[in-house]
Amino acid sequence: IMHEVGHLLAGLLYKFEFLRFNILGLEIFKQKGKIKVKKVKVGIAGAMACVSLIPSDVPDVKKDKHKYVNFYLGGVFMQFILLIISSVLMMLTKNSILFHALFVFSIFDFYVICNQLNPDVLLADLNSVCFIKRNPQNIKGIYYGLLINKKLYENKMEINDEEKMLLKDIIDNCDDVYSDIAYMSLNHDVDIKRIVENKDLDALYE
Repeated sequence: IMHEVGHLLAGLLYKFEFLRFNILGLEIFKQKGKIKVKKVKVGIAGAMACVSLIPSDVPDVKKDKHKYVNFYLGGVFMQFILLIISSVLMMLTKNSILFHALFVFSIFDFYVICNQLNPDVLLADLNSVCFIKRNPQNIKGIYYGLLINKKLYENKMEINDEEKMLLKDIIDNCDDVYSDIAYMSLNHDVDIKRIVENKDLDALYE
């Protein structure tokens, strides 16, 4: 949970717009300018929590790359802080139960940090950072994936001319899954309508 709080704080630091925060089956989300809460199914990728924000503007590849990199590393940074705090508390406490609880937490926290810093693990933070480092144009693909997320929540899937130009740029310059999302959005209106009607966000990534 605190890992996602790290992403949230990093995003807000760069003035990313808050979209949603899933935590243990509850979703806090922004819709039409209002903060709402609803129950949701707990998915594999967000078994404990997940957060979604979107930058306020279409990213400038040269100027904004560091914002995306720091956003993805914000979760690991938060966990490093927690690891330091738990280690200090372990040294200070004289309560054996608290000591063992902190020890178990520290081991788990360290495992998650190592996992998130493994570039070969899909959806790990460092994997996303490498994705950006490999091709900085990919931040546009990430941005558009988030834009689709936002439009789904607002039940608006109209694509204006500026967004069509962005999509074509993504298709031409981005890698892997993000270019697939852009291509589908531009050329498969029926699928988009089905996704909106069913509110099936996962279908965007099938």
